[in-house]
Amino acid sequence: MSKDPPAIRPTDLATKLGISVPYASQLLSGERKPSIEKALEFYDKAGVKLGPLANASDETIASLRGLAA
Repeated sequence: MSKDPPAIRPTDLATKLGISVPYASQLLSGERKPSIEKALEFYDKAGVKLGPLANASDETIASLRGLAA
């Protein structure tokens, strides 16, 4: 089974988040997983669900925001 390509390129993600391209690539591939707080920040900035948010629904993300506040 082949994996779908990421919806965003590492270079674009890196630019939006102000991180390095290698780190963005690792996030997109699942090699590195950000904390919930960082994942929420990244989602707000780039609209990409990474790490603990990868399969989260909008309702779950809203609940996590309440816990992180």
